[in-house]
Formats: sequence, C-alpha cells, structure tokens
Amino acid sequence: MSGNNSETARPMKEYTFNDPELGHVSYVDGKRHLWLEQDRYYRALNHLTVPLHFFTLIAGAWFVATQEPGWPGMIALSLMVGLINGFGINTGHELGHKKAPLDCFTACLHGPEQGNGD
Repeated sequence: MSGNNSETARPMKEYTFNDPELGHVSYVDGKRHLWLEQDRYYRALNHLTVPLHFFTLIAGAWFVATQEPGWPGMIALSLMVGLINGFGINTGHELGHKKAPLDCFTACLHGPEQGNGD
C-alpha cells in the first residue's frame, strides 16, 4: 500500500498573500501530522503508554531489589528505565496541551510517575 493513494494522502493547507516587497507569496503548510489527533488508534496508543511506564518503573525497582545485577547491570537498568520513562515525560507533556478531558487526565497520571506533581 503506497502512501500516495487517495485514502491515506492528506491535503496540505496553502496560504497566499501579497507582500509589498516580495510580491505574491505562496506557502504550503507541511504540518501533515495534525490529522493524527483525529486518529483513534494513535490516541489509544498515547493512553496505553501510561501503564507501560508504570510497569517499567516497578519492574526495574523489583529487579534491583531481588537480584544482584552488579554495577554494570545497575547502570544498564538505570539507562533503560530512564530512557523509557523519559518518553513518558514527553508524552505526558504533549497530552497536557490537548483539550479533551481524557487527554488531560492521562497527562496528570504521567506526572507522579516521574516525581512531578502537576
């Protein structure tokens, strides 16, 4: 399935105006990602990341408490949990910009997981 068929291609917004110095200016807005806000699958994935981030944090703490990973294992585990939960900070931040109540609620759930009490 190619990305150029009529079902998946999204039109881009074109702006035109007359500038006294430049003359007729035409600008095509390349923000094709805005259609993702209406995509139910994309929205569901954003909301499903909350349990993933909590699970990663708890599983990492459990592993350190019950196993003896040594210093290299502790460093690797810290990097892994930190990287995954770093995506949680970004996801929570971006969901906080949305207007839908579920998005705002999900954004608030990301805060305590990171030690941020928004």
